[in-house]
Amino acid sequence: MEFIISDIEKNLFNIIQSIKSDPASWEDWKCLQIKIPDLYKNSDNMEIRQNIKAIIHSRFSEKKCSVFFLGLKEIFLFCKLPEDPDFTEVTNSITDLFSKKDKSLIEFKIINISEEPNLIVDEYTLDDFMLSLTSISYDESFKNSLDLVENNERSHNKGSNPNLKKVLLVEDDALSRWMVRKSIKDACDLVTAQDARQAISLYQNYKPDMVILDINLPDGSGKEVLKDMLEQDPKAYIVMFSSQDTASNIADTMDKGAKGFIAKPFKKERLFEYINNCA
Repeated sequence: MEFIISDIEKNLFNIIQSIKSDPASWEDWKCLQIKIPDLYKNSDNMEIRQNIKAIIHSRFSEKKCSVFFLGLKEIFLFCKLPEDPDFTEVTNSITDLFSKKDKSLIEFKIINISEEPNLIVDEYTLDDFMLSLTSISYDESFKNSLDLVENNERSHNKGSNPNLKKVLLVEDDALSRWMVRKSIKDACDLVTAQDARQAISLYQNYKPDMVILDINLPDGSGKEVLKDMLEQDPKAYIVMFSSQDTASNIADTMDKGAKGFIAKPFKKERLFEYINNCA
């Protein structure tokens, strides 16, 4: 988990903008929003703040979470939890930090982001933040067999079908490439690149309708590839593809122009959503 301590308003606003842009990229993500009584909004009570941090850390330290403190007036906990979470222990522990008369004034809101994006998106604008007081493993032989299958399929599919959408998959992991190819090869004209250099070359020559782009590549960052492709073609339809689906990665890449984010391990349905929606 990560506690966001710098550029808090900007990073939180980027997350909210990315939710607005494509709620589906936030599948399985929940937001716990905590509003503190007015009495404590301008408080310097660092003990309460540190105790709240300790409570959150004890419950979510092993989860994919990002925590934002807007002073001590409002706290956002964004966490990837595939199962519906039970926040009872956390909320009870936090309310116990306050006096009896103030406990009833603390507000907790649990939001399933992909299903209820407007509960966040409609409530906040840029002004709200500007006015804030706070500023999978396998052996080499299996990899080789996957490469052989991929090469054979590529040689048999030299003539692309003009009626199918053209998709470029940028992924250095052979198993991931094989799984994506198995899932969508009959629904699109798919080519693959294993590194950033191949990705840029194929984008220029293949001119795909859509790019599925990994973040970690052997010769560079997928974020840089995203930037390069958008400089070539501002209308490029690029969806990020990574196991590093932290809140900051999702928000950062979508802020840079990605149309969405697919987490690994992926769901076939998510791939098809973007294939069907791309221009």
